[in-house]
Amino acid sequence: MGSLRRDLAFAIRLLKKSPGFTSIALLTLAVSIGANTALFGIIRAVLLRPLPFPEPDSIVALWERNPRLGFEQELVTPGDFADWRSESHAFSALGYTPAWPGSRLMNLVGRHGTERIA
Repeated sequence: MGSLRRDLAFAIRLLKKSPGFTSIALLTLAVSIGANTALFGIIRAVLLRPLPFPEPDSIVALWERNPRLGFEQELVTPGDFADWRSESHAFSALGYTPAWPGSRLMNLVGRHGTERIA
C-alpha cells in the first residue's frame, strides 16, 4: 500500500509540473469517455435491444427464390403470401410487407397499438 501511495504522489507531482500536458490529457480522456458512452448508447439501442415481441428468437423472414433469373431473395407477391397463409401450418402467424424491410416507413400493428417503423 505504501508503494501505491508513493506512485500516486509521484504522478501528481509530475502532473503539477506540466499543466499543459495535464489539461490535454484530461480533455482527451473526457472526450474519449463521452464518445465511448454515446457510441455504446447508440449500439445498445439499435443492435442489442431485444425485439418487442414475445419469443423474438422464433421470428423468421421468408422470401422466394428465382434461380432462373438469378434472384436468391425475390420479393413475395401478395397472391403467393395469401396462399402461404392459407396452406401453411408450420407457422403460428404470418405477416407481409410489400417491400424490403427498411426501404420505407410502414405501420406495425400489434396487440398494444400501432407503431411507425422503418
